[in-house]
Amino acid sequence: HSSSTTTTTTTTTTTSSSSSINDNHHQQQQQQPQPISTGIALASMILCSAVLVSFTSNIQSLMLSQLGITIRHSLQSLIFDKSLRKASVSDVGKAVNMISTDTQIFIESIGMLNTALSAPVLIIIAAGILFKTIGWLGLVCVSLPFAILPVSVFIARKMASTTRVFQSRTDVRVRLMNELMHGIRIVKSFAWERPFVQRILEARSKELEVQKKIGILRTINVGIMISTPPTVLFLTFAIQFIIGMPVTPGNVFTTFSVLTFMRQPFFILGQAVNFISQWGVSISRISDFLQSSELKSVSSLLSSTSTSTTSSSTYS
Repeated sequence: HSSSTTTTTTTTTTTSSSSSINDNHHQQQQQQPQPISTGIALASMILCSAVLVSFTSNIQSLMLSQLGITIRHSLQSLIFDKSLRKASVSDVGKAVNMISTDTQIFIESIGMLNTALSAPVLIIIAAGILFKTIGWLGLVCVSLPFAILPVSVFIARKMASTTRVFQSRTDVRVRLMNELMHGIRIVKSFAWERPFVQRILEARSKELEVQKKIGILRTINVGIMISTPPTVLFLTFAIQFIIGMPVTPGNVFTTFSVLTFMRQPFFILGQAVNFISQWGVSISRISDFLQSSELKSVSSLLSSTSTSTTSSSTYS
């Protein structure tokens, strides 16, 4: 019995010593410095990826800028051609406003098209990294910004309706300016400068009131999108502390880096919502203008005149 006990003790000692030797060997392997070629290869990959991203981003910006300029010039040509065939000349100010303002929005916003389309993909990748790092809490962190998304949609709808009012008041101001410039001789002859200036200033003040509302709504929307990732970061660490989840430097660094990276996609989504609302207003105004009534052509007028003359002569 004593010999078997001694054998068991020896075996246990041998097993523990072998496991400690393996652990020490594993730690030594982990602490062993990697060859310098590995560092050079990783640094070269980072440099090449940065150069590739810069190169492709510039090409994308160039192509999207060309597309935006093409769209703007095409719309300006259509609006100008339509204004020459309009049955009413009271829409001259509206046409000038659409040429200068409504078509410009496509150049300003077309550059964010690809970036806005890639934002959901980036958010999905970030959600996968967070799920691998902190488990189910990562999915909760990603779902919190989407809970705020209906607020941005509501603000975008308010911006769209306010933008329609702003454009209509801008049309009134531009129409008054055109009337003043076309009839400047009559205005100077009868000394009507002050009444005209007063009307223009009143129209401009009403326009600025609506523009101020649009700026406030846009600031609120962008502010919500920018402040969402830091808020989510704070809530994430607070929940980890409350439920007793272990907080390690690796988890903290990874979570902080991913949520900071998510700030750009959510900011782009906020900007995309603003631009989509402006697109809807501009496209609606341009479409209504292009579908309005036109003057009859000279040939149709001559034919109708000759027909009426023939019918009257026949009757006589």
